[in-house]
Amino acid sequence: MQCLTFDLHRCQQLCNATPPQKNKRRYLHGNHLCYYGYQGCYGSRWEGRVGAEPDPRLHLLQAAWFKDRTVLDIGCGAGHMTLAVARRFGPAHILGLDIDGKLIHAANQNVRHFMSHDLVVEERRRSLNEAQPPSLLGAGPHLKPLPLSLRIARGPLSAPPLLSANSTHSFPHNITFIQGNYLSQEEAWPGRGLYDVILCLGVTKYVQLQSGDLGLVTLFKRAYQSLSPGGLLILEPQPWSSYRHRRRVSEAAFHHHSALKLRPQQFTSYLTDNVGFSSYTLLTHTGNNRPIYLFNKGPAHRK
Repeated sequence: MQCLTFDLHRCQQLCNATPPQKNKRRYLHGNHLCYYGYQGCYGSRWEGRVGAEPDPRLHLLQAAWFKDRTVLDIGCGAGHMTLAVARRFGPAHILGLDIDGKLIHAANQNVRHFMSHDLVVEERRRSLNEAQPPSLLGAGPHLKPLPLSLRIARGPLSAPPLLSANSTHSFPHNITFIQGNYLSQEEAWPGRGLYDVILCLGVTKYVQLQSGDLGLVTLFKRAYQSLSPGGLLILEPQPWSSYRHRRRVSEAAFHHHSALKLRPQQFTSYLTDNVGFSSYTLLTHTGNNRPIYLFNKGPAHRK
């Protein structure tokens, strides 16, 4: 009876409790664990999951831009796009950079998710080529992927080791994730002209809200300096109409929002007239109605 009384009392407490408030300051830099997750994440937490819809932005990218090139992904988040580029387009190396250490940890886990999926697909293909009976497919420990809930909670346990004595430019040896603030004056980033391609997708709004116009200008100028001659900046800015929804995440964001002068519709002219990019191309709008631009730095001597 005592236990029953306690349970009823506890139930009343839970029913009368005030619902927990959302932490508006949680994603100051847009650092959602599954960015685009609240928009469907394009059907997947990682692009390689069976039955998932690939990120529509991938269809706008050309393999020739990345093949054997050095790439930087600014604000990579959990690394979904970084991983897809590394595996699909064969860059010599791609560096994923994000300010949130938890997202970088998730990105490194996602490397193994991609590898786990590839391992399952390859072994199934090998079994089919060897004309094994269908009843044997999926019977082995590596042929049947672990349940999705377990893979999310514990990681892809069936993936092979990441390190190999025969490291090449092929996936996953062509990808690295590190935590860091690209705008920081205290952190020394690799020298000028190091990268052939820089990805800056869905980042500009959060840079402006947290660091103002000065932060965005620093981002644009540093990206230009980091590119080699003929290098490419692939930029996906958020529309101005979306800024007001995030202006109250912090005092800095609220202050900067009312003081911003450089609007997204002015980015193209600023990058060409003030920063130094020689030209740009509007690729198209993505599924979330954001434009994606391709900016070129100087003469394009690209083989």
